[in-house]
Amino acid sequence: MFESFQESISRRDTQRYKQYPWAVFNAIEWDGKHFKKGQLFQAPRQGGLPTYTADLSNSGKGTITGAPLNLRHVQKEEKVVARFEVQNFKNIANVERVLTVLPSHQAASLYLSCTGEDGDEVELEHGRDLVWVAGEPITGLRFEVRDEIGKPITLTSNLVSKLKLNWTAEVPKDQVLAGRLPDINCPSSVKQTLFCHVSLNTGRVVDFAFTVKPKNGDPAILKVSCKGTTDVRIGEVHQSDILISLTDKFHNPIKKLHIKDLADLLIIAEGIDYGDVVKSLDQVFTASPVETTSPNGYYHFRKVRVPEKSGEYNMQFHFNNGKHTLSSAIISLTVVPDSPVKLAPQQDPIIPSVSNQAKSSCRNLLKYLKLDLTDRFGNNTAMNITGVLTLQVVSPDPAIKEVPYFEGNVNQYQVPISKGCAVVQVTKFCACPTLLAKTGERIASTGKFGGHQNRAPTLAQLQGNVFGEPPMKDLDRVQEQIREWLDKFLWS
Repeated sequence: MFESFQESISRRDTQRYKQYPWAVFNAIEWDGKHFKKGQLFQAPRQGGLPTYTADLSNSGKGTITGAPLNLRHVQKEEKVVARFEVQNFKNIANVERVLTVLPSHQAASLYLSCTGEDGDEVELEHGRDLVWVAGEPITGLRFEVRDEIGKPITLTSNLVSKLKLNWTAEVPKDQVLAGRLPDINCPSSVKQTLFCHVSLNTGRVVDFAFTVKPKNGDPAILKVSCKGTTDVRIGEVHQSDILISLTDKFHNPIKKLHIKDLADLLIIAEGIDYGDVVKSLDQVFTASPVETTSPNGYYHFRKVRVPEKSGEYNMQFHFNNGKHTLSSAIISLTVVPDSPVKLAPQQDPIIPSVSNQAKSSCRNLLKYLKLDLTDRFGNNTAMNITGVLTLQVVSPDPAIKEVPYFEGNVNQYQVPISKGCAVVQVTKFCACPTLLAKTGERIASTGKFGGHQNRAPTLAQLQGNVFGEPPMKDLDRVQEQIREWLDKFLWS
């Protein structure tokens, strides 16, 4: 029988070893000698943490090691109690150690902002579109490197040297050290988009991506066209319509113009009846004409179909009896969405490219997806609808049991629905350096405590200790399942 455990901890100050928690324990007998009768010493699973074991059968001394402890974002100091025991020896008291987990303060996310059109700072969103005026530069781009608790990290020459941009080949170092990024030139055509990507590789890749989507600028050019023939005899009235369209300085057509802005559109020509000018928003719907005659002078329009696309419209009535042409005043109306009938993504998700690796980021099938409740015509509903959306990956073939899982090794995932919108986003994990320490001792992210530098076991001893679920097999078949799942999910 022995009296206690004697603990000795060593650890190399090497980055790749800091994620492996371990400790060396000696079993001490009453006379102070090592316990050599040989039993299996174990650190049991507690609080969802893995179990580590050591065999003391040879020398009464063993090294406890295992897979790294990976916790979710640590927002503050957390304490975990690790319990050590010798199997099948209930008369030997357990040993407990308090584990203090602190944020590692390593780069975990990127924050980007720019100067908006009104001069205020606008925060960019990862994976989202940035709508910008066509041909105008995006200025005032600023960035911050933040740790897992959202605290900015001080920029150093070594850190910014690992920053990569895809919209410029050369990045001024003094500019990046000040937290500024080069301007982005927005495409001049609304039919083009620009994908922008920022990455920081400090051993763990942190990236930020967004897409610049051009929009129309201010009206700058008037274009005039005429329906039908442009020939007209002297003294006769030109019967064809004259169409006037607006474009910006890059000839992008302006299809959306507010009704109040149409009042500023003035057309002056000799002999033209300005009261007959019809102004529209390029959204046209035509009702069937009524009967040609009406004894009482009343005309009824029945079963007029409402436009399927929601938005603002102008309505006007015209009368022509061969001698007189009359037009009513313009009536403005707003078409609102119908009741929601389906949940559809704002943008169709692309088929992901994954690899059979142990690194979890290389096996992500879905990182970000925003779903909106829409009516049967695809219009976003503005109703204040809340609830819960349950996602589940299923196989079309019941015989296939191996399907992708969500984070946490679960086959179901729930996200809240707020105001008719649900956002599916991967929860990021961060590796926190963790050690078994004596009660009350704090462990810093550098892997030191008690004023002594720690030493880690050799790489050969740690070989094979990889955190995360095993890689997916049969990649092609899994991708096909994802395609079928997305089609079923989007159109069900």
